[in-house]
Amino acid sequence: MKKYNLLLIVLLLFAGCTSDDSDNTITQTATITIDAFEVDNCMYTIKTESKEFFTTDHLIGDYSETTFDARITYRVTEEKGNCGFAGSLSKIKILKLVEL
Repeated sequence: MKKYNLLLIVLLLFAGCTSDDSDNTITQTATITIDAFEVDNCMYTIKTESKEFFTTDHLIGDYSETTFDARITYRVTEEKGNCGFAGSLSKIKILKLVEL
């Protein structure tokens, strides 16, 4: 009987420790600016339709334009990027990007 109780406790602990970050994703239209010279320390600046500014470490795909509109699905991370005149911007992880 003690074995079954121990097994039940272990199963409940592992079941309670799962994490699903998929609820934290956001989808918005955004204007993405690429600064290949990184004059202000940020290569990518993202302005969402809700007028929020973010940065990211990389984009999905290759883009020939320095500014373009896209529909992005992203998750806000705990990291910050020091972007010169723009100040400290929250970094996002882009999960999906569709150029408009």
